[in-house]
Amino acid sequence: SGTWTIDPAQSTGWLVGTLPIEEAIFFLVTNTLVVFGITLVMSAESHDRVPASVRQRLSAMRRHHDHPLEA
Repeated sequence: SGTWTIDPAQSTGWLVGTLPIEEAIFFLVTNTLVVFGITLVMSAESHDRVPASVRQRLSAMRRHHDHPLEA
């Protein structure tokens, strides 16, 4: 039917509301990793650590994205 389920033999059976604890932990961990990744990308310290060649390439990509008809 297009919906997957957790095998009861592979589950603790604990629920958070109606959500299996395994699913709750999965969503918590994946969302935390996404937030950490976004925070890292946005951090000025991270920008300073990027090699100059990569910064130049990203800058060129941004310019092309902002003005795609200019080459």
